[in-house]
Amino acid sequence: MKNFVRKILRFLLSPILFLLQHQSGVIIKYLKGKSSSALPYQEAFSLDMEHIKYMLLCAYYRKRNILRSYCNKTDPQQTKILNAFQQSTHKLEADDSIKISFYASARKSQNPNCRLEIFLKSLTQNAANIGQIEVLLAIDRDDDLDYFHALYQSYRSQLRFKIHVSPIRHGYQKLHLYDKDLFTLIAPHTRMLCDYSDDCFISLKHFDRALLGIDAQYSDNIYFIHTRNTNRHEYLGDVSKNMLLLFWVQQAKEPASYFPIFSKKVLDIAQAYADKHDTHQEWSPLCNAWICDCYIDIIGEYVKHFGADRIHYIDLIIMNPYARKASHHRHNAAGLSPNNLAFIKMLDQTTISYLHDLSSMIANSVERASD
Repeated sequence: MKNFVRKILRFLLSPILFLLQHQSGVIIKYLKGKSSSALPYQEAFSLDMEHIKYMLLCAYYRKRNILRSYCNKTDPQQTKILNAFQQSTHKLEADDSIKISFYASARKSQNPNCRLEIFLKSLTQNAANIGQIEVLLAIDRDDDLDYFHALYQSYRSQLRFKIHVSPIRHGYQKLHLYDKDLFTLIAPHTRMLCDYSDDCFISLKHFDRALLGIDAQYSDNIYFIHTRNTNRHEYLGDVSKNMLLLFWVQQAKEPASYFPIFSKKVLDIAQAYADKHDTHQEWSPLCNAWICDCYIDIIGEYVKHFGADRIHYIDLIIMNPYARKASHHRHNAAGLSPNNLAFIKMLDQTTISYLHDLSSMIANSVERASD
């Protein structure tokens, strides 16, 4: 009986707690009668009952990862922001000037580690030619849109910056599906794709020159770049000769790179392979779980196993050393974290066979290009 009452109270109070947690600043400003111009990117803000009902409904449905038709109705300020994001994904001029594409998904609400402003600042400060770089970002419709709009307004004049608002909230276990959407928006003549996150920053001065220097070595545009070197070959040897060992290392230790870089040609080959073999449409097309860094690491080693060593290392990106422990590393009641569940999926024989055959196709493309 006590558990039943507790559940009922939690159900009734959760929308109110959401308001207090996420909208307290707005409520205080409204009650004090301060000018709404102090609120970023909102010409006017009225905390009427309709708006309260909207936020309560969003909080209720958000608990179940559902956005019903009423919750999809937005106020004028939100519509204005969403329109700005939609325009950012339209084709821009000078597409062929883009050579490096950074892509990621992020969530600000209830995520103290989200510090995208640090990443963007480090990118613009360390680039030799910012005009050849684009940044793509996928977000959820029910997230803190004001935060992302502030970033967009701050950096859209400095670089090609696209924000894609996903119509579906995929969640952490399906981060790779956000990537799948972003891959359709990249500049057509880009040379490489660089993964990043909301809790990292670029540490290498003129990193774009270093990356394009590696790209210039391969006329076929097939390569993989790890953004740090763990020197695992010193204690593991050549893991391409024992791929099962590599799968084990991914779980027990760490991938060669948290933010892997791969060439546009690799993506094109992977997409062509997925068009024929991804019958359930669960691949990005390079991975079918959110641990894409591990998948890219494995594909690169498989390609090396098939005789084409196209792996490079460069110290480029650093994780935030003060980040709080992320939820995807925490275990649930069954003793499994989202990390564990993703590795279980990666170790499935169907996944391993898919990666093996995809890598073989990439290696064969290298051979044909060298003939």
